[in-house]
Amino acid sequence: MKIKFSYKTAIILFIIFMFSFSFNILAQQNLTADKLTFVKNEAGSNIIEATGNVKMIYNETTITGDYAKFQQAEQVINFEDNVNITMDNRKLSGDKLTFKMEEDYMEMDGDVLIESEEFRAESNKLTYDREAKIMNFIGDAFIDYNTISANADRIRVLEDENKAVLTGDVSGQQNGNQFKADQIEILNKGDKIEMTGSAQLIFNSEE
Repeated sequence: MKIKFSYKTAIILFIIFMFSFSFNILAQQNLTADKLTFVKNEAGSNIIEATGNVKMIYNETTITGDYAKFQQAEQVINFEDNVNITMDNRKLSGDKLTFKMEEDYMEMDGDVLIESEEFRAESNKLTYDREAKIMNFIGDAFIDYNTISANADRIRVLEDENKAVLTGDVSGQQNGNQFKADQIEILNKGDKIEMTGSAQLIFNSEE
């Protein structure tokens, strides 16, 4: 009976070990740089400053930059200068990034650019709720979405709905046709467009 029990116990421990090992892989978190400095704040929590060739791997997301500050207790990291992100088959770049890891929420500022298979967009600022799959491009926003290219004050991309909503001084073109409106909604990758508020369409003359 003792041998049997030991054998079963070994099997159970092996399964637990494999599960824990797999979990650690799924929750991979790694920060490297030319220089890492550890300090404690007034609350006694670790603050890690990374300088030079900073690289962070978090699950399937890779972030690089010149400088980063990681608040370990809050699970918040701030990147500055030459910030680049690779994730979900898309690339983002900007001047500054705040990534709240537990909320899976990002804010990026300064010459924001995103390139993916679905679209390309630029703006002064980006907020990205990765869990809700909602992006907000704010300030001098531009989007190139299938057959449509447009500028607006603000662009909201709802990934689950396959929709982009452009608001504020919207102007652009589709297949040579020029349009203007207070707001437009791009649905199904441009198969349907709804324009509202002083909407104007200038048709391209075909010879």
